[in-house]
This record gives sequence, structure tokens and C-alpha cells, in this order.
Amino acid sequence: MRTVLVAGLVAALSLGAKGAGKKGGSCPFVGVADIDKDGLVQNVQGLDPKSGGAVQAFDVDGAVGKLHVTSSGDIKFSGGVPAKVKNAAFTHALLVEGSLKGLHVAEPEKDLPEGIFADAVQIYLADGKGGRVALVSIPGENDADTCTEIDCKVGSAWKKCWSDCK
Repeated sequence: MRTVLVAGLVAALSLGAKGAGKKGGSCPFVGVADIDKDGLVQNVQGLDPKSGGAVQAFDVDGAVGKLHVTSSGDIKFSGGVPAKVKNAAFTHALLVEGSLKGLHVAEPEKDLPEGIFADAVQIYLADGKGGRVALVSIPGENDADTCTEIDCKVGSAWKKCWSDCK
């Protein structure tokens, strides 16, 4: 009887957690990476991508291309390497889960997380409803203190999804 009650409690808690995650929302896969001229994605930092998932890459000028996550966790271009990447020594890109539709690079505007100023935003992605993802550079007292964070709009509120700040 006790085992059944414990199992029921665990099941109820896990169902409640799933429901809370959907309502409250969670961060999509986001990260930053360097992509070399051969399309090799390196120095990936951020949340872990889902195996088999689709990823969109953006740089400061716009969309870089669509990628996918292999079963081994590598991120590779879907199809060939875009000319934009081939013609650069490397491209510093913001990687975002492919399920976020209609994203494009936009100018930072009033819809930024509290405490984030437009001049600190490296890449700002929006869709038809407004801002969705911001890659932000946070200045420090010296270069060693400077750090980066990625903020995402989850539901109606901005949330810090990833940071390398100490």
C-alpha cells in the first residue's frame, strides 16, 4: 500500500511538473557558436540541443542557415554550407531551436528585458509579435569581467536562459 501511495505521489508530481512547464514555459534551446568557412560548428556554449532537432543560426546581419543536431550531439548544416559562411573566416552565430518560427534579426526596441539596454544587445531576434531572443554583452570593470547572456521571451515574460557571467 505504501509503495502504491509513493508511486502515485511521484506520478502526480511529475504530471504537475509537466503541466507547469507548459504553462510557465521553459527556455528553448539557445546558444552561441563559431562556424568556420567549412561549416564546422565550434565553441558551442548554451543550453543542450535535442538530438535530431532543428536549429536556426543568426549573425548580426541576419539568418545564417538551418542546421540539425545529429544523434552524437554535433550541429551540422542541413544541405550545403551557405555562401555567407564559406566567404568568412568564421561566423559568430546565435543558435536557436528550430521550433521558434518567423524569427529575423531586428533592431532592439522597447521590448527588452528590464535592465538590458539596447546598446548592450549583440543580436536581437523578433517575430511578428515582437522580441523573442536577445544575445547581450554585459560589460565588466575589465575584459576578464565582461560576459554574455541570452535572454528569451517565454510566454509574456523575459527569462535569462543562459549566461557565462560569474
